[in-house]
Amino acid sequence: LNSPVLASGQWSEQWKVLIYDGAGRDIISPLLNVAQLRRNGVTLHMLLDSDREPIPDVPAVYFCRPTPENVKRIAKDCTDKLYASVHLNFISKLERRLMEDLARLVIEGGQVQSIAKVVDQHLDFVSLEPRLFSLNQKNSYAAYNGSSVSETSVTDTMRTISHGLFSVLATLGSVPMIRAPPNGPSEMVARQLCELVSQALKSGGAFSEAGSAMTSRPLVVIIDRALDLATPLQHTCTYQALVDDVLEYRMNRVTIDDPSAGGRKTYDLEVEHDVFWKKNAPRPFPEAIDDNSSELTRIKELEKEVKSKIAAGGGDVQAAAEAPISAESGTQELLATVDSLPQLLERKKKLESHTNILQAAMKAIAARELPVLFEAETTDRADQKGKLVKLLGPDGKGTLQDKLRLLAVVSLRGGEAGDLEAEIAKAATSPEEQAELEKGLEGIKHLRQMQGFNKQTPVTTNAASTSAGRGIGSWMQSKTAGILGQVQSFLAQSDDSYVTRVIENLCEFKAGSEDESFLTLDPKRKDPLVRVDPTPGSSGGSNSRSAPPREVLVFVVGGGCYAEYQHVQEYSKKHPERQITYGCTELVNGRGFLKQLSSLKDT
Repeated sequence: LNSPVLASGQWSEQWKVLIYDGAGRDIISPLLNVAQLRRNGVTLHMLLDSDREPIPDVPAVYFCRPTPENVKRIAKDCTDKLYASVHLNFISKLERRLMEDLARLVIEGGQVQSIAKVVDQHLDFVSLEPRLFSLNQKNSYAAYNGSSVSETSVTDTMRTISHGLFSVLATLGSVPMIRAPPNGPSEMVARQLCELVSQALKSGGAFSEAGSAMTSRPLVVIIDRALDLATPLQHTCTYQALVDDVLEYRMNRVTIDDPSAGGRKTYDLEVEHDVFWKKNAPRPFPEAIDDNSSELTRIKELEKEVKSKIAAGGGDVQAAAEAPISAESGTQELLATVDSLPQLLERKKKLESHTNILQAAMKAIAARELPVLFEAETTDRADQKGKLVKLLGPDGKGTLQDKLRLLAVVSLRGGEAGDLEAEIAKAATSPEEQAELEKGLEGIKHLRQMQGFNKQTPVTTNAASTSAGRGIGSWMQSKTAGILGQVQSFLAQSDDSYVTRVIENLCEFKAGSEDESFLTLDPKRKDPLVRVDPTPGSSGGSNSRSAPPREVLVFVVGGGCYAEYQHVQEYSKKHPERQITYGCTELVNGRGFLKQLSSLKDT
């Protein structure tokens, strides 16, 4: 916040007020909680468009987008003398016209001296995890698809995307090589991004190889969502992806109905502060349930033993540490735990939070029979039509959206959808459902058209290789039987997806693959288009053939999803020689993506 990074546990001596708009709040929210803001000297944080009382003896740090409305409000704050000084941090570049407007308004108010600093931060993206980011651009697929979307609108959308992606690269500080399929939105974003980086290099700003967060020149791969339309629609099986699908999950926070709390409750889910979430977010849901049960039992037993030792020592921690220790818990572990009882209780609180989240998710999973839908989507068998008819008809327990998603995936896989559409029509009984069905079928029609246009290969199923005892349809008794009952086992997805195949082909320079068809752009070259020689071992003028990239950033235009991100995570674990970051215009679940598809007729 305009100050040097503080050492761990150190507090800022300068108290300040933080003012942000909605975009600034979304960027800060996953990174800094209230305690961390306080540690950095922020005593109060408020929205820019809210009514705020003057605090004339405290400086204010502004973090917002450079829009005409925000510039006018900032100038008004200065004129009204709300704060001692104003430090302006714009999320993206402040254009000259807006800068002149700001200067004019502040001069008219006679408060030029109140502005202490104006900085373009190039932070127009949301960092959700160390290897996951989103541009947080809503309805990003519908924004450039649909018959009524103008060419100007598409160009503006691609420009906004390229500027957001530029912010990511400017933050990393390394000049990338850029790969993208020719034609379409991916190429538009790639070329505009290449131009932005080239201009930044010429001006000497934004990029500093010395301060780069990456150890080598990264490879940026830009992919259009239309090249894999099935993945965001498919039902999934991992803890994080299911939380996103069946609960309210946004900006690393999940909200559930909690009768014990007298209503609804929100929990923070952060991989850097929640050990259980970091371990189990990408794991199959039943494994997360089992791990929660066993870990909670272990923590409770350890807590009980520590408290009994402290009580035996008369409440003296030192005396408790010198008391006899049972063999079950282990000497070193228990001695360490006596001194860290608060941390132990905090870990217990986190696990109990996950128990509540798992319960809420399990209710939705059981009510909608999501394991059965997942099996139907990931199994490609000739004898499956009868099962599909039952699932899509009025007897199927899934919601109408679940059935439309299943129909969409089956259609993309090349299945005959005519009879199935007649069955799903029987499930739409109310006028509202019939209207939703009509829009959903229009969205599926768009999917088929895009698949034919892209000549997309059939959707792959992830049911080909499974370990014994892990098949869909097998019932496993969870260790949390008293709480969650029996849980139908989900099939563990493999890491084979379109995105991971593209990464593999580009990094390994595989012949006859995307490595030969994708464009290669180098912002450091006068002519950025690199014509790569497909001959193995050749440098192609860019050394890209002889040195496989160690840092990869894959970006999906039109929206990504947690299932796809977890495919990338699993692939990265198997290839530790390369670090892979996943980004997208927005993170969407199956319901959200289906809604965008259904709106294309009206777009």
